[in-house]
Amino acid sequence: MSEIPSPARPEPLHPEAARAIRRHARGVARADDTPYDCRFIYDGQVGEIVLAIDRAALDADELVLFLPDDTFDAEATLLIHPRACNEDHWTDRHLAYHPDFRPPVWARAAIDAAKLRDGTVVPSEGLALTNPLLSTEPALCKLLNADRSRLRALVKLMTGVETEHPTAVGVDRFGIDVRARFGLVRLELPAPCEDPDEARRVIDTLIKGAA
Repeated sequence: MSEIPSPARPEPLHPEAARAIRRHARGVARADDTPYDCRFIYDGQVGEIVLAIDRAALDADELVLFLPDDTFDAEATLLIHPRACNEDHWTDRHLAYHPDFRPPVWARAAIDAAKLRDGTVVPSEGLALTNPLLSTEPALCKLLNADRSRLRALVKLMTGVETEHPTAVGVDRFGIDVRARFGLVRLELPAPCEDPDEARRVIDTLIKGAA
């Protein structure tokens, strides 16, 4: 993963909404009452999501993305307007998150609005899904992956989930994405990290505490 500069990022105006959304990289997209399995990643530079989705879904007037499932108690429901795009340069990152999923078509979308489980509606300007840790994300993942036994212990400590061959694939202000054989595990950071040096200190402390 090559390093990408991280210019100053605005803090999310509704951090709990941003945290709830950022927990997920898979959902169900509903287009004109037709559900589509959807896997996605985040473009931390601009705060959009990059989706792998069925081409037919792009013909809908609007798309509603349910996280993680299309149920009445979905943690978050997003209104998005995806547009088809050529995102070949995202292939490696998407495969890191979803190694068994091949996208029928790439699409990119900003989030127009989000509705949380408690009914709170947050407009797009209340969400900042850019990643202030983008420039050091590869180094942070390398730090986490340097000792897989400690990473496995950290996942167990923070989530109670047993994993084999865990791999840290992403780090953002709210947490760490770890790929396991059965899918992704989200590790929530104790508090949002806006500074790369702070994130390194927090992650180093977490790793040592899990040993």
